[in-house]
Amino acid sequence: MFIDYLNFYNKRINNFLISVFNNIDFKNSKLFDAMKYSTLLGGKRIRPCLIYFIGDILNVNLNNLDVIAATIEVIHSYSLIHDDLPSMDNSLVRRGKPSCHTKFNEFTAILSGDALQSLAFSILSSKSMFKVSSSIRLKMIYELSKSIGISGLCMGQYLDLKSKDVVITKNYLEKVFFYKTCLLINTSIKLVCLNKNISRNHKINKDLYKYSTIISLAYQINDDISDFKYDKIVNKKFKNKKYNYVSLVGLDRAKFRVLDLYNKAIFILKKLAKKNYLKIELLKSFTKYMVNFDK
Repeated sequence: MFIDYLNFYNKRINNFLISVFNNIDFKNSKLFDAMKYSTLLGGKRIRPCLIYFIGDILNVNLNNLDVIAATIEVIHSYSLIHDDLPSMDNSLVRRGKPSCHTKFNEFTAILSGDALQSLAFSILSSKSMFKVSSSIRLKMIYELSKSIGISGLCMGQYLDLKSKDVVITKNYLEKVFFYKTCLLINTSIKLVCLNKNISRNHKINKDLYKYSTIISLAYQINDDISDFKYDKIVNKKFKNKKYNYVSLVGLDRAKFRVLDLYNKAIFILKKLAKKNYLKIELLKSFTKYMVNFDK
């Protein structure tokens, strides 16, 4: 049942993104090709699917969730393009395929990232959303802009890149994860809650925000575990890697941290279900899928 929902939401967000690109100008340009290539390259669609699962337990209009999910995924795509640039992480491959600047060129990659960021705000500000007032939409735009600027994603990337100049500790790395990864996932949930007109101080919102912080940190650490295992097998990336959570604390401690965070996230979901009568079974399954802690 969970896999059916996951496949449904993956197909839904992909179709919505395709419809967005079908309505963009300059389709014969390399800039358009780079934007579309990077956004539709693949991936687990973790952020959009989380939006759909959170929206499901809060009974948010599905078409409205399409808008939020597409907005967040386009922002995520822009951030990955810039992450891969030679001046950033200098990655030649993304999701098993050439990264944007590798397939096209560096200036096209930079501009496609810029254009995708702009496109995200265009989606959020213009696409039809059922029973969402202009004031609520402005709050959503504000929350998104705050999470990707100096108070969020950009600061996370800055802390990541300047890490060569500081002593890397577990706390420092988790700070990088928080700004670079967690805040955008937190914002995904905030936008859903705003759509439902749940006050920022509402208990449900606070619990969901805490849940998203915990589970996104677990997701990022588990991603480092996967990188460590893969790189150890093929012996190709770690010699150029600045750091990794596993290299800082060890594989066993990293796994334990993920499991601990997973258990805390499930505890929050159970509390939400008990106090607010929310149906959280599918979200519990998705949480396990996100961290994949049993592998």
